[in-house]
Amino acid sequence: MSSVHATVQENERLYSAEQVHRAKWAHEFIRHCGYPSPAEAVHIIRDGNVRGVPLLMQEDVELAYKIYGQHPEYVKGKLVKHTVGRTPVDVSLHSTELKQKLSMDVMEIDRKKFLVMVSDPLQLMLKTAVENESTQVFGMGLQGHLMTLQSRGFEPTIVYADPHSMFRSMQHDFPGVEVDVGRASDYVPKVDVKI
Repeated sequence: MSSVHATVQENERLYSAEQVHRAKWAHEFIRHCGYPSPAEAVHIIRDGNVRGVPLLMQEDVELAYKIYGQHPEYVKGKLVKHTVGRTPVDVSLHSTELKQKLSMDVMEIDRKKFLVMVSDPLQLMLKTAVENESTQVFGMGLQGHLMTLQSRGFEPTIVYADPHSMFRSMQHDFPGVEVDVGRASDYVPKVDVKI
């Protein structure tokens, strides 16, 4: 049994000129909406959120699909089933440098302050919100960042910090990690670049 495919012109002859005109509008509308499915196209028209287009009805959209069929862009790529598997891990790409130098600074966004650290050579950026500028809050934030790195097998050795009074008071609070506070004109460029 052979199948017979009708052309667009043959399909258009089955309907009035007004119906074909409205179906063309609907077909163009579907294209501008990103090629939704027939059910989604009807939903877009019904929900009333689209303005500035000709008054289209559900019948116009259904007729557009009957006359012109699916847009090729809608069908493209939907008929192929892709299976997603695990990406093999290349162990040679893992960082072998476990000792990390940290750069630390405070940044403010929308009246909220954050303690920001960048590790080198890992180039990992860590950020923690701080409620206020007390030694305890900054100390807890720094301790959290150090513990995050240590839990992944890295060894923080030194922390470079801006000459903030809170950083000065923490210079001897973390055994095995030196907190190096700069002078008044010093800044921490690695963190400034990330910020």
